[in-house]
Amino acid sequence: MKIKKANGKTEVRISRKEWEAIGKKAGWDEDRISRGRCPACEVSMINGVRCHEHGCPEAWRDSIKTCRECGCDFKPENSEQCLCTGCMADEYR
Repeated sequence: MKIKKANGKTEVRISRKEWEAIGKKAGWDEDRISRGRCPACEVSMINGVRCHEHGCPEAWRDSIKTCRECGCDFKPENSEQCLCTGCMADEYR
């Protein structure tokens, strides 16, 4: 850990190994932390809910949408999907 003081401000730099050691001592669930990763932003876990940064283009992956046809809830496979998989299959028959 490095502590730097300049212009009345204190800056603390900590390595990833030190951060993981702190987390291990605190009892953080490593599997839960690893699931909180997003390729486009820094995801936070708030009360067990994944929260993307404002404007993240990948936030749709964690959303639940309501189907326009049957009204059921589903997890979309792409950002524009508005029908559940069952209704999409019916539409293409």
